[in-house]
Amino acid sequence: MSQGPDEENLRIEEEAREAERRLAALTDRFDDALTDEEARVSDHARTERQAD
Repeated sequence: MSQGPDEENLRIEEEAREAERRLAALTDRFDDALTDEEARVSDHARTERQAD
């Protein structure tokens, strides 16, 4: 059974809202992630081989 254009649009809009909710929930979990600057490793940092 096929859906009319209005029913299809409503279904797509609901799926989009659900996807946005899920994406927002994922981004909330990573607020404590390092910034790009914090994630950079110093050129003087020891490598695993040097630690042996």
